[in-house]
Amino acid sequence: MAQQGFVNVLGSPLRLRMNENDMQGLNSAGILLLGDDQVQTPKTSSVIMTGNRVETKLPQYNRFYFDSATTITSVSLCVVTSNMFLNDSSGEFTDFGPISFCLDDSAGSPQPPLLPTSPPQQIMVSANLLQGKALIQPVRSATANTSSWEFLNAQKYI
Repeated sequence: MAQQGFVNVLGSPLRLRMNENDMQGLNSAGILLLGDDQVQTPKTSSVIMTGNRVETKLPQYNRFYFDSATTITSVSLCVVTSNMFLNDSSGEFTDFGPISFCLDDSAGSPQPPLLPTSPPQQIMVSANLLQGKALIQPVRSATANTSSWEFLNAQKYI
């Protein structure tokens, strides 16, 4: 009964700016940001991430968010630009291979699925250097040859 009084009370939306951090030689995720912008909690959080270097050696254990050098989830407004996300892993991988960056605001994966944000997310990911795959949901909706996230980001191959 005591909790019912706080059911409609929302916390302040996240306002996060991450600039010019240098993280090298990590063996776990360098940045793990788990937001909570969902339909049940209608707030508009924002993240601006520029000029960071995150270097990891992460084996892939199918832990989704923890297998990436940098992960962001459930944030309505997100700008990620001019960063270096490097996952210098070797060894056995699943179908994805090493993952350098994961931004997930989808309703599809992981299990259980995330709920859509409210209002719908607005994201921009560009001009980053990635070593390893980028998993960015939702996918871009343009129909031209430039419709992949890889077009907007430099890819460093191992």
